[in-house]
Amino acid sequence: MNEFDTVMTYIMNECIITYLIYAFSGFITYLMNDWKKWKKFTIRSLKIA
Repeated sequence: MNEFDTVMTYIMNECIITYLIYAFSGFITYLMNDWKKWKKFTIRSLKIA
């Protein structure tokens, strides 16, 4: 039973780490896409001004 708990804890930790990496990379991608939109928007605003 103790070994089973250890294995489950290990799997949970691995899943959490994988999830964090996935979420972080997704967040970075989102920021990059958002930054491109903001850049276009800012350039347009500067041209108008």
